[in-house]
Amino acid sequence: ERLSSEQLEGHLAALRNYALLFQQIHHEVVEIRIYAVSASGFTEVVTLPPGGPQAFPQDAVSSIREQRPRSVIEQEDRDRFTILAAAPIEAGGRTVGAVTLRLNSSASMDLMEKLNRKRLLLQVAAVISVTLLIYLLLRQLVYRRVEQLLRTMRTAQSGDLTVEAPVGALDEMGSLAIGFNEMIGRIAGIQRELEDERSSLANRVHEATAILEDRNQQLEAATAQLFHLQRRLMQMERFSAAGQLAAEFAHEVGTPLNLISGHIQLLESEMIQHPSLRRIEVIRTQTDRIERIVRRMLDVTRLPKVEHVPVHLDELLQQTGEFIAPTLALQRVSWNVVLSPDLPVIRGSPEQLQQVFINLVDNSLDAMPTGGRIQVSARPNAAGQAVVEFEDSGHGLDAATREHIFDPLFTTKRNGLGTGLGLAIVQQIIKDHGGTVDVESSPERGTRFMLRLPACDPAAV
Repeated sequence: ERLSSEQLEGHLAALRNYALLFQQIHHEVVEIRIYAVSASGFTEVVTLPPGGPQAFPQDAVSSIREQRPRSVIEQEDRDRFTILAAAPIEAGGRTVGAVTLRLNSSASMDLMEKLNRKRLLLQVAAVISVTLLIYLLLRQLVYRRVEQLLRTMRTAQSGDLTVEAPVGALDEMGSLAIGFNEMIGRIAGIQRELEDERSSLANRVHEATAILEDRNQQLEAATAQLFHLQRRLMQMERFSAAGQLAAEFAHEVGTPLNLISGHIQLLESEMIQHPSLRRIEVIRTQTDRIERIVRRMLDVTRLPKVEHVPVHLDELLQQTGEFIAPTLALQRVSWNVVLSPDLPVIRGSPEQLQQVFINLVDNSLDAMPTGGRIQVSARPNAAGQAVVEFEDSGHGLDAATREHIFDPLFTTKRNGLGTGLGLAIVQQIIKDHGGTVDVESSPERGTRFMLRLPACDPAAV
């Protein structure tokens, strides 16, 4: 619309007054310019504070004509900058002018600093409040029940297996308490069964001893009927056989009893841990083995015939390592097994081969009273055999001892500490399996036993 000069001056005065009031309220605004849109472009009509005219920013022309505001940050130096904002003035749905504001960065930065401080204080207060609330909830719902469960566990660890953990609510902690009570109940039952097995084993050993004494009496009665010289000769032979039988019996029974002793010690220290169930199974296995050995030693009239089956040496060595792990730990001996991936399957008796491995380990342990290491390796050789080597870091053997190491009843140990049958049994079992056993040793250099066993026919496997 066309305005008279008086009306135009009135409108400009009103705009100037409004801009001056706005600037007084908002101290961060350092400059206000109002432009009118004409055919030739943008014409400046109001300037606060008063100053020379300034062309409308060209980069904001297109935004203003599209009725969109525009702001630009102008960097003055390293720490100071200004914000130039432009907005359209509309009337009747079209752009009739524009206003630009220049804001000082210092006021904005002060305001932002205050807001950031308030925001930081609110965040700290919120974190403290949430943390306190979570702690109180955890204290009531988790910590108290965990402490109750820990007290119950300590009581069970001291030997009282009749204790029960309070269940409370049927949530995760309640399920944990129920599971703990069930585990303690199973352990108590297993302990009772173990005591029963020990008592039964003691009774069976007592019965076997009585049978042996009875047979010895029968043997003495029959021998007394022979001619004096023949009787003396037979007595000497029987006494020799009885001595070897007793030595072998002591050696065979002593090995699994040592394993049982080691596992029982670990069971006492780890009663509440799940792996204890596995060690109890080991104790049962070795108990059955003692029973079979006793029965076999009682049958002195003939040697038992052992059935040979395909045997995976890698599995047998790993199983042997599990059996002797407690004994090795007690004597501070490290155990390392290196298995070849193409190790052949052999044919033999798993029980007798395990007896060979345990006898070799026992021999190495006697040579390392202060601890050491045992290195076991298994691999095929060029002849297609399976080669198993046991190497220790013990005191080693001299040449004279190596010549008699496989002789029955030959031992370098003190009286009562060895029978001299362990390595003789090893040689006999390996020979029965069609293999050979060799030894390499020198004083203070350790000992290495090499077992060579023929591979099994692939068709049999």
